[in-house]
Amino acid sequence: MVGIFVVSFSLADPDNYCVSSGSFVASQLTNGIVIGIIYGLMALGLTLIFSILGIVSFAHGEFYMIGGMVVYYFTKVWFPGSHPLLALVAACLITFAIGT
Repeated sequence: MVGIFVVSFSLADPDNYCVSSGSFVASQLTNGIVIGIIYGLMALGLTLIFSILGIVSFAHGEFYMIGGMVVYYFTKVWFPGSHPLLALVAACLITFAIGT
């Protein structure tokens, strides 16, 4: 499927940066896979809550946003230049503490 798009774009405009650079296509493919995994995990969480409790709880979105904001503030405001994985661990712990 991806090959069809690449070939069609390259035939339309062979000088286009998007198709002349293989790294751009690989980067966009990686971004799509990562976003798909995140959406899948969110859907899995909603499905588990609904199947176990029998109610629809949309609090997952709030917790994802809290985690994202903690990572942002950790790496940009509180500890500039810190490693993003350290911020991810901190976001998990803080979000867990808020959720319980």
